[in-house]
Amino acid sequence: MGEIKVRKPAWLKTKVPLGKSYLEVRDIVDKNKLHTICTSGHCPNIAECWGRGTATLMILGDICTRACKFCNVKTRRPIPIDGSNFTLNTDLVIVAVGTGPNPIIFQSTPDLKRNKWGYIDANPETNETSKEFVYAGGDIVTGSATVIEAMGAGRIAARGMHKKLTALRNKKKKKAKAPTKA
Repeated sequence: MGEIKVRKPAWLKTKVPLGKSYLEVRDIVDKNKLHTICTSGHCPNIAECWGRGTATLMILGDICTRACKFCNVKTRRPIPIDGSNFTLNTDLVIVAVGTGPNPIIFQSTPDLKRNKWGYIDANPETNETSKEFVYAGGDIVTGSATVIEAMGAGRIAARGMHKKLTALRNKKKKKAKAPTKA
């Protein structure tokens, strides 16, 4: 009896990453001995990010402190390095540490809708929440994700805010210009 060969479906196959952007990112990472989530985590989607010229760097070397269940990166607690502490003078600091939402958010705004995982439910096109003029993005919406994704969420929210405020301003202008009936 002969062996039956079954073809793999097209969606299961991936092309070997060889684009110009991919090769440039790979060369930079290799030449500078950088650690990335992509390489340390053996990410199967490396071609997508590197092909767009993007790599998520790990500042602690090949170790991550987050311990995400889906990730293949080595984890441990951070080790203090003598002389590495410094002070930054700032006007405002927004603390965004941890992998879960702060319970105070939901205690102080009980009408803020949550998704099925308990995170803030936000419109994916604008990042506006169920409370008008309140926007959210990053881990509070998606759960554990990368800083790059959080920055992208911030950009989406900024675009959503701009669009909404511009529409409001235009609406007020039209209302002010409308002729009044005598």
